[in-house]
Amino acid sequence: MANVTCFLTLKDNTTLKEYTDVFWAHATSKTLQAKGKTFELEETRSAFVNEAKTSLYTNTKNEKELMINCSGVNMETMGQMMGGPQFVEMGKMMWDMDPATSVKLRYEEPTGVKADLVAYATLKKGTTVSEYSKLFWSHANGTVLTAKGKTYTMPYSRGAMCDERRSAIYVNTKAPNQIAICVYDCDVAKLGAMMGGPEFTEMADAMWTMTGMYFMAAPQRPTLFAGTWKILDSARVPCMTYFASMTPADDRAEAKNVKLLGRWSDIGTATGVFVCEAQTAAEVQDWLANWVPMATCTVKPICDDNTAREIILKAKPQYTVDYSHVGSEPYAGESLYYIRYKFLDGKKVDGQTVFANLTEEQDKGDAGKCRPLGRWHDLGTGTGFAIAAAKSEADLYKWANNWASMCDCECSTVLTDKQGRKILSSKPDFEQKLATVREQLGVTPKRKGWLW
Repeated sequence: MANVTCFLTLKDNTTLKEYTDVFWAHATSKTLQAKGKTFELEETRSAFVNEAKTSLYTNTKNEKELMINCSGVNMETMGQMMGGPQFVEMGKMMWDMDPATSVKLRYEEPTGVKADLVAYATLKKGTTVSEYSKLFWSHANGTVLTAKGKTYTMPYSRGAMCDERRSAIYVNTKAPNQIAICVYDCDVAKLGAMMGGPEFTEMADAMWTMTGMYFMAAPQRPTLFAGTWKILDSARVPCMTYFASMTPADDRAEAKNVKLLGRWSDIGTATGVFVCEAQTAAEVQDWLANWVPMATCTVKPICDDNTAREIILKAKPQYTVDYSHVGSEPYAGESLYYIRYKFLDGKKVDGQTVFANLTEEQDKGDAGKCRPLGRWHDLGTGTGFAIAAAKSEADLYKWANNWASMCDCECSTVLTDKQGRKILSSKPDFEQKLATVREQLGVTPKRKGWLW
């Protein structure tokens, strides 16, 4: 889940109270009243954020400029709601916001040598917003600051560290002693040195308590990852049993910020493969940490057909492959296959060139009667894999044989999560095994992940 800060400006015909009434009503209601109209949104806000941490701030120089802070955000659900026709219509009536530039993710680590950041603070008793603002703005181009009858000398003006044209102070609409300071394109090293200095520390101690500081960046295109696992021999029963008890909701909860696109397992070998998206590899490793007491896991970046072709061709491909059905179940009479390929020695460049230049008609004809769910490539090693549905071994190996002069293909059967869970949970002693596993792991049926 992500932490998100959004910026918007109310339209001239919308008051702050009018907006805040709608904003807080959305916390628990999908039905909102605005401008004499009724809007039915897809979700309440509490359905996709940790509403206890939601806050709304207004710019001290213009109360119509707002900053919204949300934590624990399901970005996919939020995106679907914000893109819905009712939310879009309501927005056109009440506020201006460009999601591409006005929605920021908050990070605890810098996003670069220079970064945008937001700092949250609570003003101490006896310090007003007006008093703090006077101090703050005097630092824009000055280094000698006066506060509470004392003079402080900073090593840098804020303008020497940041893009001062964009600096802003916001005040919490529900707690006027809580402020948020936004600075942009800031030299992180200089800022850190100044804030860690004795004079800044003394000044802060006299006027405010810092409650948090985060770095902001627009959501980036997620990275595509692929991984494998092999369950430890000693952990096969508990791992498979616990996995079989999980639901898709459990999968989403334990994956956190990782979007699982597809996962396929081979029960017989206690192995499997998955494809996912995440902003960083650390998020994937955090998810896999739930598994490592029971399994050995690998993960690496991977390219789908569209990205691979663009890299090889050094241009956009003539057509794009649809990956919306990656997680599909097999149709009646179909089996799912995990097809791993490796170009033969000396054939990597030729093979990648042939692949990249396939027309849409040739690509579909190449698969024959097989139904590809997805194909992914490690361009560095000349390897990759596909997940495909087929009704016969002849259909499967006809496709593989098309590439026999260029690569080796190894095929094995796999199951979707739904198939695997159905098989494992149908065994006569499943419930007894599950009770034993839960007792051993010290968990209750309501859980966050496989192990805790």
